Amino acid sequence: MSVKKQLVFFLLFTLIKISPAIAQSKLLSLEALEKVKIYESIEDALSEPENVIALKIRNQALENFPREILKLKNLQYLDLGLNPITTLPDSITTLQNLQILDMWGAKLNALPAQIGQLKNLRFLYLDYNQITSLPAQIGQLKKLEILDLEGNQLRALPPEIGLLSALEILDLEKNQLTQLPQSLDSLKVLKMLDLEGNQLTSLPQSIGKLSQLTYLYLQNNLLTYLPKELGNLQELAYLFLENNQIRQFEEGMPSLQKLEFLDLSKNQLTQFPTGIYQQQQLQVLKLNHNQLQGIPPEIQQMKKLKTLSLEANQIQRIPQELTLLNVLELLNLRDNQIKSFDNQISKMTGLKELNLHKNLLNETEQKRIQSFLPACFIKF
Repeated sequence: MSVKKQLVFFLLFTLIKISPAIAQSKLLSLEALEKVKIYESIEDALSEPENVIALKIRNQALENFPREILKLKNLQYLDLGLNPITTLPDSITTLQNLQILDMWGAKLNALPAQIGQLKNLRFLYLDYNQITSLPAQIGQLKKLEILDLEGNQLRALPPEIGLLSALEILDLEKNQLTQLPQSLDSLKVLKMLDLEGNQLTSLPQSIGKLSQLTYLYLQNNLLTYLPKELGNLQELAYLFLENNQIRQFEEGMPSLQKLEFLDLSKNQLTQFPTGIYQQQQLQVLKLNHNQLQGIPPEIQQMKKLKTLSLEANQIQRIPQELTLLNVLELLNLRDNQIKSFDNQISKMTGLKELNLHKNLLNETEQKRIQSFLPACFIKF
């Protein structure tokens, strides 16, 4: 997903060779790592092992972890992605300077307990492997900032996941999780939590203690409600809840002071969620493919709304109060039961795009609407 891809650090190393003096120095910053030479064969790396900081051997049909890599004592970045490697050796602990380990698209089915001894590991990419469980020792990675486990076969997380005190990004998309451990509330600096495409039926109340959380992905699960504690996430800006079984957005939900984006599409909402009106900072609201029959006048409270998408509901009329949303730029009402618009729609001078396709508007009404909004792109 685009937002997530913008968040996760993607290091683009240049082929600038550094001197042996630098190679033997302390751990490099990310900025410095971007400037080191990347070795792309074991043979080249072994010709000057003391100088090797970054090694990338991707998509070379390696079935086993090359033991020769363990001779590279100064290695800080290792990329073995897209190789059918099934296991990591216990002796990987030899690589004590390793900061970044990328095993994306390999065939790992487990991690060795010794993974916890990589004390300097900051980024661990294990997405699209076949991992079914994590060792408790994962919690020993006190410097870990990014843990990417997207596309594995995890059914549960060990409680020790809460010991990752430096973790900022946790990606668990497309696994088989049915619940989350209470210890998750210990991740005090977590900024992004991706749980899309699991089998979650509920969220623990402790999720409200993730005080730095900014992005929360929960789409494509089995959630039927949200805990009120979610309202404690005062740094939350993006909340994705598409394709669950949610029937209401709690009226008692406190205002999320920084919430800008909310997607509740493809749920089971029959009424416009009253708890939404308290989210005064919302700029994008998506409620597509629900069972909404109308838009209440309280919609006027959402003064910062720029995008409102209500596609595929059962809406028959548009309240005048909607025209008071002065900064609204995109209004999607496709596939509803609207027959006409109030003349007040002419006040929506900032509207740039209006989708009215698959409604009940006759040709005369379409022309009238277009005359009210001559500068707006309208799709009938």
